[in-house]
Amino acid sequence: MEDYPPEVVRRLSRLRWTAALLWIGWTIIAVPIYLAYRYYPMLFGVPHLKIGAITLLSLGAVWFIYLIYRMGELARAAGKGQAGP
Repeated sequence: MEDYPPEVVRRLSRLRWTAALLWIGWTIIAVPIYLAYRYYPMLFGVPHLKIGAITLLSLGAVWFIYLIYRMGELARAAGKGQAGP
């Protein structure tokens, strides 16, 4: 990353930290939901709770994928000499 401009390095660093924290948070949320669903299926009798958990985990995964895509896009633009927004 030494060959990128300092602004791009800062942006990539922030995106990497955000992606890492999102991944950790997603794992911390997903494991208890999975265990609760597996061992205590009666807790998930409420449809809204199940739909909410699935939605939250799905949005987290999509956001993580977008952050990875954005990092690649930013690095590619910096390599061509045009730092993106």
